[in-house]
Amino acid sequence: MKTLFKSVHLFSMIAWFGGTLFISLVAPPMFHAFSREQAGDIMGGVIFPTYFTLSYWGGGLTLASLLLVRGNKVRFRAILILVMLLLTLYSGLWAGREANRLRQELRAETSSERTAELKNSFHLQHRLSFFSLMTMAAMIPLVVILTARDLKDS
Repeated sequence: MKTLFKSVHLFSMIAWFGGTLFISLVAPPMFHAFSREQAGDIMGGVIFPTYFTLSYWGGGLTLASLLLVRGNKVRFRAILILVMLLLTLYSGLWAGREANRLRQELRAETSSERTAELKNSFHLQHRLSFFSLMTMAAMIPLVVILTARDLKDS
């Protein structure tokens, strides 16, 4: 049973972190290959919903399987993973959704005054979502190192 949970832990971590790497590499070229509006539609309508669903499951399974296999012996890593999962949840369930909603609202708006207000709100939510995901991504190497060290010792 322990081997099963270790496997779940590793595969869910790979899916979660791999998805984050994919998003980091795919998003910038999308805005060069397509118009801003098209890239926003693809990212906000197709890629991000899939990425966030994978991330919620991957993060949740990573944390749960770690705690089931190692318990209190990995408190620091569990806290890091929990913080990473909370950042992902914030980015996907709040800031990212709000940015997507504002982007849609911007398209329909005709008043230049309201458009400027919506653009400012959109840029704020986009920055918050981006910052959350990049903070989470910056923690990945540490979690991978701690995981590798733990696997070597077990």
